[in-house]
Amino acid sequence: MNAKLAKDALLDVKSILDKEGVKFFLDWGTCLGAYRDKKFIDWDYDIDLAIKTEYFVENYQRLRQLFLNFGFAVEEIVKPFGYCWKFYLKRDDISVDMHSIHLLGDKRFIYVGRGKDVTVVMKAKYFEKGQEIDFLGEKFLIPSPVKEYLTDEYGKDFMTPRKDIVSSLTRREGFFKENGLHIPEGEFNC
Repeated sequence: MNAKLAKDALLDVKSILDKEGVKFFLDWGTCLGAYRDKKFIDWDYDIDLAIKTEYFVENYQRLRQLFLNFGFAVEEIVKPFGYCWKFYLKRDDISVDMHSIHLLGDKRFIYVGRGKDVTVVMKAKYFEKGQEIDFLGEKFLIPSPVKEYLTDEYGKDFMTPRKDIVSSLTRREGFFKENGLHIPEGEFNC
């Protein structure tokens, strides 16, 4: 991923979300790189952002138009929930994965199954307040406590850069079924 183009894309997304008052978090590899390396991870392929569903759903139409105005291609993901809960943004070969994180009890979850019951489940507390980090000359929120979050996601050796590290150790199957939630069959994207 080209670091300059990624920086430009992230700062434009941040500018839009900040102006609209939408609280967001650097997530997954982007959070890991910002915290551990103070830069994007050299071998990462996208920018990961998390927004609480309650903010995302009520703002997605306006956000979509603003992202288009900034030159991003926008793919909206609607299924299986029946409302827009995820954007894939792309500009200059830089992908921004902006997902909403749903609340269920003391957990937040991100549906990643593309028609199957595969979900990333995290502790809700990580996204309650967040913690500020300096990254790319700006202040960003990251999940908090960040060391616990990154340990949950990448294991206790998260501070050691490794190309083979697998994101989302918290990914699991059967979460929807266990919690009485239904995933419709059929096409994932609209």
